Amino acid sequence: MHIRCFSYARFSSEKQKHGASLQRQLEAATAYAHSHSLVLDPSTYRDLGVSAFRSKNVEGGLGAFIEAVETKRIPKGSYLLVESLDRLSRDKVQVALELFLRITRLGVVLVTLLDEQVYSAATIDKNWTQLIMAMAVMARANEESVTKSKRAHDAILRRSKNGQLPTTRLPTWLKFSPDRRSAILIPARAKVVKRVFDEVIDGTGAREIARDLNKEKVPVLFYATEWRQSAISQLLKNPAVYGEFKGTENV
Repeated sequence: MHIRCFSYARFSSEKQKHGASLQRQLEAATAYAHSHSLVLDPSTYRDLGVSAFRSKNVEGGLGAFIEAVETKRIPKGSYLLVESLDRLSRDKVQVALELFLRITRLGVVLVTLLDEQVYSAATIDKNWTQLIMAMAVMARANEESVTKSKRAHDAILRRSKNGQLPTTRLPTWLKFSPDRRSAILIPARAKVVKRVFDEVIDGTGAREIARDLNKEKVPVLFYATEWRQSAISQLLKNPAVYGEFKGTENV
C-alpha cells in the first residue's frame, strides 16, 4: 500500500511570486516523496503571498488541508511536506504550537524538508524533545517576523508623511494611481467581489459560490489555483472590502 503525501507551499510577499521560492519548495517535496517511496498527491496546497505571522494561512490553503483531513477526504497517516516549520506559522509560539499539535493529532505525519525532521503523534510521544526543538524554531521565526513588522510599520509612517498611500500592497481588486496617493478600482475584479457579496445577501452559501465561480472559470482573486469555500469566507470577512486599512505588512 502506497502512502500518500501532500506538499504545502507558502510565501509572504508579492515579489516572491516571481522568484524561485515556489519552485524550490515543490521540487524539494517531489524529491522527498521519490526518495521515500511516497505518492505525491497532485492536489498541492498553497498560500502564495499570504503571511503566517498572524496565521492568515489557516484561513487559506493550509486551512483547506486541515479541513480535508478532518472530513476524512485525506486519510490518517498521510504525510504533509513543508519546507520548514515557519512555512506553517510565524505566529506567537503558543499559537504556532497549537497549530502544530492540531495537525499531528489529526494523524498527519509532518515532514520539514530542510532538515528532514519527521513529526507525528507517535514520534512526539516517543521523543518529547522533538517539541522542544520545534518550539525553538517557532520562537525564532516569530522573532524574525516581529522585527520585520516593526520595520514595515516605520516604512508606513514615512510614506504617510509623504502623502502617499501607506502600504506597498493593495487588495487584488485595486491598483495604485500613478502618484501612489490613491487607489483605483480594477473593474473586472471589483465585479467579482460585488457578485460574491450580492449572492451571499441573496442566501447563497460560500461553498456553492466557490463551485459556481470555478465552473465559470472566474479568475481567483487570491494566490490560489481555484476558488474554495475558505477563500469566499476570507473575502467576506476582509475589512479591506469596505476600505479599512490595518497598517500591517506581510512578513
